[in-house]
Formats: sequence, C-alpha cells, structure tokens
Amino acid sequence: MLKNILASRPGLDDWLFSAKTLAAALLALFVALAFDLDRPVWCTGTPREPG
Repeated sequence: MLKNILASRPGLDDWLFSAKTLAAALLALFVALAFDLDRPVWCTGTPREPG
C-alpha cells in the first residue's frame, strides 16, 4: 500500500508546470495592477460566462 501512495506523488514535471503556471498568473496580476484595471484579480483565472 505504501508503494501505491509513493507512486502517486507529483514528479518534477508536475512541480515545474505548477511553478510556471503560478509565475504566469502573478505576472498577469502585476500587469493588470499596473494598468489599474477595475478587477485585476480576474486575470488569474477564466471567469464563467453568465447564463
């Protein structure tokens, strides 16, 4: 059972993808803050369309 748990741990590629995604979101947030947008936090995710 311990082998199964250890096998499902995230690998280096997973951590790298996560770090790059975080860096992109933070960069987008800082750019949105620099342009003084109304709701700059929306740049970190894609909002759903109403309806």
